[in-house]
Amino acid sequence: LEFGKKLKFYNGIPDIFEKTKKLIENNPKYKEYDIRVEHYIVSTGMTQVIRGSSVMPYVEHVWGCELIEGKDRDGEPCISEISKTRALFEINKGVHSGDSREGVNANTKIPEEFRRVHFINMVYVADGPSDIPAFSVVNKSGGATFAIYPKGDLRALRQVEQMRVEGRINMYAEADYSEGTMAFMWICN
Repeated sequence: LEFGKKLKFYNGIPDIFEKTKKLIENNPKYKEYDIRVEHYIVSTGMTQVIRGSSVMPYVEHVWGCELIEGKDRDGEPCISEISKTRALFEINKGVHSGDSREGVNANTKIPEEFRRVHFINMVYVADGPSDIPAFSVVNKSGGATFAIYPKGDLRALRQVEQMRVEGRINMYAEADYSEGTMAFMWICN
């Protein structure tokens, strides 16, 4: 957890987490219908490091890699492409929410109308090939997909452009979430 305090994020993080929450919270139209923004992190990074970082006041749950000691396992040692889609189904069914139902997991059969967060209401933001299955799940169900690339990284730009050409993502931008940037405006829109 302590190491997480030293994490450096792209510009605009964690500010965009707070701003997107307030964007909805401060709009009476959304408040009337109890619509709110929740943030989840699905990462190949270390869960405990992320939990110690500055984003945690704005994040409901984190999926990531775990150091597993002894015989008790409380997670997967490393998150994979399949684990990322599983995390989406756990969000969809409310497994890790404040109002989650006991005995419900990613494989529990729940009719669409009774699911907590519908895929059409999800925005999945990520950066690469390990996210393609998750992009596919969100796209197929009418949600929004957004890829980012580090400033000046031509190889990464070409990678996300290829994902756009193939219809795997809706949009992409440089990994800068500061107000006024493409990433900030697209996500807030």
